[in-house]
Amino acid sequence: MLHGCIGAPLFGRKRDEGTGAVLLKESEPMNGLWIAHFNAGPAHGNGLAVFRAGEILGGDLAHTWVGTYEEEGRNLYARVRVAPYVSSQNGEPVVPDRTVTMTLQGTCTESDAALSGHADDSDVMVSIEMHKAA
Repeated sequence: MLHGCIGAPLFGRKRDEGTGAVLLKESEPMNGLWIAHFNAGPAHGNGLAVFRAGEILGGDLAHTWVGTYEEEGRNLYARVRVAPYVSSQNGEPVVPDRTVTMTLQGTCTESDAALSGHADDSDVMVSIEMHKAA
């Protein structure tokens, strides 16, 4: 089970002493680019997420997604911070204060994953279906 939160160590993964790069486990089915389809109460949409070495980076047209994940066999556990963004006049992204952190769990294979859960401060259920793109 996932213990910790955003910014927590990468679940015991080791770093290369010379480069500091995270060393990957032999088999990590989630590593790669994923297309995500999500439903959260009345909100729904699509986005892209990169899963690599316990970290999640992604987003959709209106939000950024940053988080951590852990795999235990086919089980998948994740904590994801979702932050809305808007562009300022000079085109630089500005992140408003309305961020939401979600706790999710589900299952994964080499090509598909399904997660569900809720935001930490809400009872609204979130479901996400993902398909590996690369």
